[in-house]
Amino acid sequence: MEECSRHSQRENEDRIIDAVSDDGRILNLTEPLTYQHLGVSIPLPDGIVFEARAEVGLLTRNIVIRGSNHIEWNDQIEACPDGFDTGEFATQTCFQGRFDEEIGSDQFGGCIMFHNPQPSKDLVVGRLEYVEIYYAGQAFRLGRYPIHWHLMGDLRYESYVRGCAIHQTFNRAVTIHGTHHLLVEGNVAYNIMGGAFFIALFNAILNVLQYNLAVMVQQSTSLLNDDLTPAAFWVTNPSNIIRHNVAAGGTHFGFWYRLLEHPDGPSYTPDVCPRNLPLGNPGNKVLPHSSLLDPARCHPSVEWSHEYPGVVCDATITIHRLTLSQPSPFALKEKKLILSNSHGTSVIPYWSAHGINNGGWMALIPNDEILNWHFKDMGYLTNISYKATFHHFKDNDSIVMSHKFIHQPNYFKIMNPVRNNSLQPLSWASNQNGDWYFDQDNLTLYYLISGRGVSEQHSFHSNLDPTMADIDVQFQVFRCFYKNCEPPPREPEISDSYYVTWSNSSFWESRPESNHTVPTEGSSVLIKQGVFGGLDLHGIPHLVYKTKLGSTAHADSLNITLAEAVDWQVLGLGVLQYVA
Repeated sequence: MEECSRHSQRENEDRIIDAVSDDGRILNLTEPLTYQHLGVSIPLPDGIVFEARAEVGLLTRNIVIRGSNHIEWNDQIEACPDGFDTGEFATQTCFQGRFDEEIGSDQFGGCIMFHNPQPSKDLVVGRLEYVEIYYAGQAFRLGRYPIHWHLMGDLRYESYVRGCAIHQTFNRAVTIHGTHHLLVEGNVAYNIMGGAFFIALFNAILNVLQYNLAVMVQQSTSLLNDDLTPAAFWVTNPSNIIRHNVAAGGTHFGFWYRLLEHPDGPSYTPDVCPRNLPLGNPGNKVLPHSSLLDPARCHPSVEWSHEYPGVVCDATITIHRLTLSQPSPFALKEKKLILSNSHGTSVIPYWSAHGINNGGWMALIPNDEILNWHFKDMGYLTNISYKATFHHFKDNDSIVMSHKFIHQPNYFKIMNPVRNNSLQPLSWASNQNGDWYFDQDNLTLYYLISGRGVSEQHSFHSNLDPTMADIDVQFQVFRCFYKNCEPPPREPEISDSYYVTWSNSSFWESRPESNHTVPTEGSSVLIKQGVFGGLDLHGIPHLVYKTKLGSTAHADSLNITLAEAVDWQVLGLGVLQYVA
């Protein structure tokens, strides 16, 4: 089977080998090729040599699993003269035969399904190696694929599909659903209807697909909408490892990462955002540029820079996702979050809605670092609280976070359950997740986020990978208002014995300040400073307290006319005031 480098899928060709040269470099065929297939090296101006060579794969194995081919249902379909145009806005003129000459059939092939009634319990192990599978998969039937790994849970790389040939299928090639740590390696897939190597839904992680060849993966109208625009490698969770694979001569896409804001279908959850997860490749990692990354291990990449600069990091770099929300005081909202380490500083904007409840901040942070953080222009604050989640921590992962203050805080809380103060600077080996240390000399708080032993305390479904855990932080630091956080003693409540009534004549008669006499109208009364209680002062009531002028009051006039009569009286020196 050989694939060309041109636009038309009809130039894929399968042939029978008649003989092989002694050195294994020359294949003699039973009939000649129809089309030219390139096999040249082209030097490029930048010194890179581009290998323009068609792919060649072997379709036969000594163990064969073949579905039924009911000849009575077969129908010879001639090739459509115009063929299939892969252009995005092309108008197709053919339905049948658009991918060259075909043989119509009932499309009801064989299936191999691995299913574990108790996922991750090692009840089922599947190992397919150097097997030929064809006339496989069943059109219009969900779950009926040539090879189907269905809800197997964690396989610990003890199961695999290796070195197999899968061709002439009616419903994909290898489908992985609810299965983790599966190896799919060195397989050849040819003439596949719908997506070939298909990671269904979101709940499949850390599966390794490597060194596979997929040729002539073609559109299918007999299953899901995804199969109308199929990809040789269809991925819904970036945490899977896809490397060293080749896709050629298909009708639509080679590699397609379908990364939604939240998983859909049966694996839906609002707590996960696939498009923000890092690629699960243990080799080089492609990441958005960040000044927090070690420049010795991460290098700028023009190839991966589109609208935003990208970098390629080596396998020693581990990245975690950080989400931060619900800050207090309210003034922290909308502020930029500043993260820094020994490599540089990263400014994180506030997101009012970005997969974070009620708004917050989201960042990718490197593992095994001390990260300092503060809120822009808010360094004077001591009383701070927030909620944060540190994602995807394995047993050996750790990060130390630090806050610098200008005042000595009195209370520290990092998470539940509350961890105690460490007397020494923090380390993964000596401390546990949530431990904190306060440097009195620099007024800096450090706390440890560590995956050691944490994954055992988390449910599998919280992160889909039993070796990882998401760590929640409920940060709270404050400085007490009172010295030593001890409020002053409360004043005793005033009882009735403290009250003195004005009408109590014995009180006045006992007071030298009142000449031992009960006050009468016009008397001056001295009330001792610091007396607590109620005070009722009642004057002489009047019928009118405000009115208007009855006529104009001229300058220098010694009298005014009111609009209504009043019962005001002048005793001694009286003062009347009005506002016109």
